[in-house]
Amino acid sequence: MITWTPAPEAPDHWLLGYRDGELVASICHDTISERLLLRNPNGQVIGGEPSGAWERAMARFDRVTLPEPSPFQWAEVGAFEHACNHDDAGYVGGIKRVAGSWVATTESNDVLGTYEWERVARYAVQLYALKELIPRETREHQEATMQIEWSKTMTGWVGKRGGETVGWVVEHDDHFEAQTPAGGGTVLGQHGNAMKAKAAVKAACEQETNEMASKKTKKKNGTNTDEPPRDDAKATIDGSTNADEDKSVIVRPTTRQLRCELGRDDILEKADRASHLLADRDRRQDEIDNAKKQAKADIERLEAEHRQLNVQIRDRAEYRSVDCDETRNYHTWTVTVTRKDTGEVVDERAMSLDERRTAQTELDLGRSDDSGDATDPEAAAAGFENQAEEDAEEAEPAAPPKRGRRGRKAAQAAAQQ
Repeated sequence: MITWTPAPEAPDHWLLGYRDGELVASICHDTISERLLLRNPNGQVIGGEPSGAWERAMARFDRVTLPEPSPFQWAEVGAFEHACNHDDAGYVGGIKRVAGSWVATTESNDVLGTYEWERVARYAVQLYALKELIPRETREHQEATMQIEWSKTMTGWVGKRGGETVGWVVEHDDHFEAQTPAGGGTVLGQHGNAMKAKAAVKAACEQETNEMASKKTKKKNGTNTDEPPRDDAKATIDGSTNADEDKSVIVRPTTRQLRCELGRDDILEKADRASHLLADRDRRQDEIDNAKKQAKADIERLEAEHRQLNVQIRDRAEYRSVDCDETRNYHTWTVTVTRKDTGEVVDERAMSLDERRTAQTELDLGRSDDSGDATDPEAAAAGFENQAEEDAEEAEPAAPPKRGRRGRKAAQAAAQQ
């Protein structure tokens, strides 16, 4: 019986099903398709129901067979490193993060491959265990259990497997007789030596074990074990068993990729998978675009730095911040910039009109010069005004001469003056 409880994240749109305290199923309302999606514990969609049919969806889980829990358990053993254990086989392999990828290894630390996604690396370990490791251990276990231990008796030898008697070898004057306990004692045959007789007993045991395994498999698959085995060499496509006509016709099972109609639940499952794939593709495309932009910016920065270094190597010099002194001479009305480290004059220019007009605020008219003579404030001010007027006159362009008779007379009068 499954107990359903609302999910804390979305109690009105999501139900969780528990059986004996373990999550076995879930039902959620899909707002895009307006349907109830039935999911297994791994989150995969296994069916769907119309929107609002919650009771019908819950009852449907009682009719379906839920997948058995996986025999593999993953455990974290370190930073970006996980180990995989099997219920029967124990440790079967692991994965670890190396240089941005996941490396899958076997139980003997052999590398199975390098994968971009963690789930793909886990699948590789589990697939190796199912195909290679577990069948090999099963075969080794079967071979170990098939070993027969022989003990000497007064009449020959007795063979036991797992503490159970499986046969005898009786020694006669001219032969060795192999026997099994099946049917109250069955004579398998007479042999020239004891080794051949023991081999006959072992072959009979193996045949009996295979027959029992075959019966279990048929019973599990629902096959009628009482039906006599069918001779495939005499079977035909139309079902006839005429040995004279159909000895050369043999029917063998095979598989082909053929067209199959999809149901509504299959379509919903594939649509859900397609949406996830599209989202993953968009995310990967954004990552690639951002990486390209960053790489382009880095390349441009490196090229600019390379060009700057080439110019410095060519000119055998570079520009740096150097401490300098700026000297303003109010006698010559000039400004000079001199380097402190070498004393070199790097710039010399005349004062602008604005600088000259503000000279009165910077120059202390009452301060004495180096020679000890006091500067006359009125004379300094008068000199400054005269110099400013001369500069203004030089800056103003001369008016063009007037044309005509009056213009000529004015020019002659100016020349006489």
